[in-house]
Amino acid sequence: MATTVKERIEEYTKYIGISVREFERSIGASNGYSKIMSAKISVERLNEIRRVYPALNVDWLLYGEGDMLVSSGNGIVNSNQIVGNGNVQGDVHQTSTDARLLEELSAQRRLVEQAQEQTRIAQEQARAAQEQTARALALIEKLLNNPPR
Repeated sequence: MATTVKERIEEYTKYIGISVREFERSIGASNGYSKIMSAKISVERLNEIRRVYPALNVDWLLYGEGDMLVSSGNGIVNSNQIVGNGNVQGDVHQTSTDARLLEELSAQRRLVEQAQEQTRIAQEQARAAQEQTARALALIEKLLNNPPR
């Protein structure tokens, strides 16, 4: 159970599949803002959180009270509000299928990030191998042009 605002932000961002930095940026806050948020949150910043993330229960965020997500009168969270883009439309309700799809999207996103990192590492290794090959060829050429006596 998250006990601080920072931990609750981390829990929410993990749930919706974004980084804490992306959350901070999306509400116009500086890097690290979530660490000091409970002590220094302004009304403007709180309103921005409500606008960008309408499904996020602000009471839960600030005080740990209630559920993480705001629900309608029937207890169902509007899936259009989960990620939040300020354009809430429609009456599509979150179901267990929606939740599984969101989890699958998050998992796919993590796999893509891992693949990108592995690609970056492979490219670095390939560059290093090319440099070693070039040095070896230069030594061979030098030996061929100047054989030892």
